Amino acid sequence: MGFGMKITAIEIYGYGKWIDTAFQPLSQFAVFYGKNEAGKTTLMSFIHSILFGFPTKQSSESRYEPKHSSRYGGRLKLSDTIYGDVIVERIRGKANGDVTVTLANGTVGGDEWLERILYGIDKETYQSLFSFDLKGIEDIQKMDPKKLNRYFLSIGTLGNEQLLKIADRLENKASQYYKPTGRIPVINKKIRQVEAMRKKLQQAKEKNNDYAKLEQHKDQLENEIQHTKEKKQQQEANLKNLQELKANWHYLEEKQWIEERLKQEKLTELPKDGLFQLQTINERIHETQNQINKLQEQLLQINEQLQSSAELRLFDEHQQEIEEIWQEIDIVEPKYDQLEQLKRTLDEQNSRFVQQKIKVGLPLDATLPNPLSNEAVSQLQTLAEEQEECSRRKATVQERIQYLDYQNQLIQEQLDKLEQKLWDNQTFKEKENELEKQKIDKKTEPKTREKRSLFQSKRNAGSLLMVSLLLLAGGWIVGQTIGIVMMGIGLILAVFSGKVWVKPFSDKKSVPEEEVKAAAEWDHTDSLFEKVVQQKEYRSQWRERLAEGDQVVAELDQLFQQKNLIEDEVKEKYQQQEEWRERYHIPDSLSMEQLRKNEAQYAEMRKTASEIKESEQWIEQLEAETSTWEKQAKLLEDVLYLDWHYMPGVVNKIKDMQQRIKTALTEQEGLVQQEREIHGKMQQWIKQQKELEQKKRQLFQTIAVNNEEAFKEKYRLFQELTDQNARLQLLESQFADNQEAFNAFADLNEVAEQMASMEKEIAQLAKTEEKKLNERINCTLSLQRLEEGGGYSEILQETANLESELQELVDQWSSYKIASFLIERTLSLAKKDRLPETIKDTAAFFALLTREQYQNVLLSENKLVVQRQDGVLFDTFELSTGTAEQLYVALRFAFIKNTLDLVQLPLIIDDGFVNFDANRKKEVLSLMKQMSAYTQVLYFTFDEAVEKVVQQDEIEMLY
Repeated sequence: MGFGMKITAIEIYGYGKWIDTAFQPLSQFAVFYGKNEAGKTTLMSFIHSILFGFPTKQSSESRYEPKHSSRYGGRLKLSDTIYGDVIVERIRGKANGDVTVTLANGTVGGDEWLERILYGIDKETYQSLFSFDLKGIEDIQKMDPKKLNRYFLSIGTLGNEQLLKIADRLENKASQYYKPTGRIPVINKKIRQVEAMRKKLQQAKEKNNDYAKLEQHKDQLENEIQHTKEKKQQQEANLKNLQELKANWHYLEEKQWIEERLKQEKLTELPKDGLFQLQTINERIHETQNQINKLQEQLLQINEQLQSSAELRLFDEHQQEIEEIWQEIDIVEPKYDQLEQLKRTLDEQNSRFVQQKIKVGLPLDATLPNPLSNEAVSQLQTLAEEQEECSRRKATVQERIQYLDYQNQLIQEQLDKLEQKLWDNQTFKEKENELEKQKIDKKTEPKTREKRSLFQSKRNAGSLLMVSLLLLAGGWIVGQTIGIVMMGIGLILAVFSGKVWVKPFSDKKSVPEEEVKAAAEWDHTDSLFEKVVQQKEYRSQWRERLAEGDQVVAELDQLFQQKNLIEDEVKEKYQQQEEWRERYHIPDSLSMEQLRKNEAQYAEMRKTASEIKESEQWIEQLEAETSTWEKQAKLLEDVLYLDWHYMPGVVNKIKDMQQRIKTALTEQEGLVQQEREIHGKMQQWIKQQKELEQKKRQLFQTIAVNNEEAFKEKYRLFQELTDQNARLQLLESQFADNQEAFNAFADLNEVAEQMASMEKEIAQLAKTEEKKLNERINCTLSLQRLEEGGGYSEILQETANLESELQELVDQWSSYKIASFLIERTLSLAKKDRLPETIKDTAAFFALLTREQYQNVLLSENKLVVQRQDGVLFDTFELSTGTAEQLYVALRFAFIKNTLDLVQLPLIIDDGFVNFDANRKKEVLSLMKQMSAYTQVLYFTFDEAVEKVVQQDEIEMLY
């Protein structure tokens, strides 16, 4: 089942004290907490007003128009309506205000949509069904037993007491018109007047001769009509019984099922106090086990004390070995003292040896150098010099390789640039052939050659200048010797390129002006020749750079071979030096200079090493002498928790242990005696426990089960069958009138066939009744014609007037009486429809509210009874005021739960439980929490206790 319509947010524009206020989001169980005058009633009225309209100005209800805002109204955000999520907004307008319903997709509607969302319920119905307060609970205290039972039945059936109040008011109205033994009511008076007038009319009738025959025929017709009507009514009653049988068929089937199950299960009476006996035995077994546990804890404590004397038990097991250890302890103790002194001396010697190594820069893990002869020193010096010479030659070769690498890189860059400028072979040949075909003027040929020479000189000077700049930049980057060389070459090339550039210009001054002009004209008219000449020059430069690159690569190959030979020579010298150092135990970190300088310190270190060796020999001897005793003493390792590497401490601990064992031997006797006494008590409790277990098994045998689970299951089944038996009695009391008819029919189809047959017969009787009524009308008309006479007609008219007045009064009395009867009948039908499930939920809620003191709520002979935990039944008027109030709350909640399939609206409660004590408040809050699983619950209260029970995120604080 879903939650139904839920208010997720409240937004108030202006309503009473609330101005521009929002409460969101609202949970499924929302508590509005605030002191008096905090605005709780105003907020409740706002919810009712948005849903059902503002109170009119003529209404007695307060309109809560804001005094400090011109805006009046607000909106509610609703979810899970028939239209999904909607927003209901109501603002000031005509009558109850202007309402707007906005759907999630933006569609807008009005009152008709809101009415469908609220299932057509008006404000009064909503407040009577889905809202209650303290007044409804306090009214219970003012009722007598009869009214209280009808009140509870009404709550459980229709959710409120309003119909009962209306029925009582209609009954009072009817009694003002007529009472069977009354004289004052108007109908009683009018009946006496009509009876007197009829006597006068009878006397007048006797004066007519034919009147008696017509009157006799009329009476006969009336008897026939009455007989037909009674027969029809009987059939209608039978049909009504069959309709009731059809409506109650499933209850009768349930009754039949229960009867068959009771026959099948054979409800066997069990000892009434069986569960109590089992509980008592279990409690005693538990108590016995507790006593046994306490004694076991005492034994554990004693065992722990004995375990703390584990060394004593070890002494008992190895007494001879331990006494031998004690006998030798005075002999080994001075040896261990001497051994410790030698170890301290050895530590000092090792520390001094380490400091000496650090002082001369010798690694701590390095072997001490052997004494060196002059010949050995000379050999090492020669190896070092040769190795240094190899390193120098390797560095020179490496510098030359770096220079050639750089030069090769420059050549490759120049080649790349030239290749970008060169024409491909086919283009070059085409241009060259084209140039050959052209006829060049002989006179201008010398000038052309001169111009070509001038162009060639400029190009050569530019190339030299570019190379000089690259060498200068490379020398600056490389640095060291090779860099300086590169920078010198670059400067020389720069100066030479300057001279080459200036010389053609100086020579050019001797050329006549006419020739210069002619050369310019030739250059303008024939640029192809210049381009071909330029391409030839590019090709010449490309071949030159390519040759230079090959030469550089060849030299690099020779240098790499030379470098590899030098590296092999260096490795060979290094290997010779390592072999020499290894022969004399010389670390790599020591140079020859350090060896000569620190020879005196090495001699001191050799002396210290000798002392260390002597100390180690003494220690080894003493350890050998004490090893046998030490192995024997290892027997005590499990009881002496100490550092067994420090034997003087071990010796002291063994002496302490010797003293403790002597003391423990005395204490042990007392602990053993306590242990015996506790074992004796423990056996008594174990015996008692076994007896209780035997009683428990005997109890199981009384109902033929083998274990506690089966025992409880049998009682559970017994209780279930007992409840079903009670249900059977309830069904028998409610549907006893239908049982005979139920037994007469095989199924519902047969009932339906019988009902159809009766409906046909009733229709036929109605036709017969109508025919007889027509005959009676004709007879009545004949009598009226005979009754034409002055005195008789006046009496007849006066009688008819009185009867008409009486009929009007009777009609008025009947309307009240029938309305009251219909309400009572509605309660009866509703009771058979939803009341069983409502009563079932009421029982569950009532048990929760009373903390299981009352286990069940039953309907017996049209009245509610409650069953206490011990099985005793109570009428509702026998309950205390507090318990009756709890029953009222349970009924209201149960009714709402069982109507959620028809109407699902939020439940609003206004401080209905302020008179409950702390425990009852806690239980009713728990019930409200449970109800919120079926529908949203909004609880308004000023009770501070709610903060201790409800989560903070479910509380809206009002200030």
